[in-house]
Amino acid sequence: MRLDPSLGVTAADLVNLLTEKDLALMIYENSGERLSKRFARAIVEARKLRKIQTSGQLAEIIKSVAPPDYEHGRIHPATRTFQALRIAVNGELEKP
Repeated sequence: MRLDPSLGVTAADLVNLLTEKDLALMIYENSGERLSKRFARAIVEARKLRKIQTSGQLAEIIKSVAPPDYEHGRIHPATRTFQALRIAVNGELEKP
């Protein structure tokens, strides 16, 4: 997700190290995801069992706690979370 490999933080770092509160806030602020708290809670619970290493793992974790009719099937439940991670990793909203 990093546009510049020289940037230090990775999406995996954020997913595996942020607190539940910080993860939920990052997801909500960078994507407007209304289920950010639910998704953050699921991520934190899943990483207690094993480190999240792939985007596929993350997508499945999020999908497992999303309502069956999430966005009426228009987008995958993890889409906004991935957007939020990309924005955070690349500092897209930071002012120069």
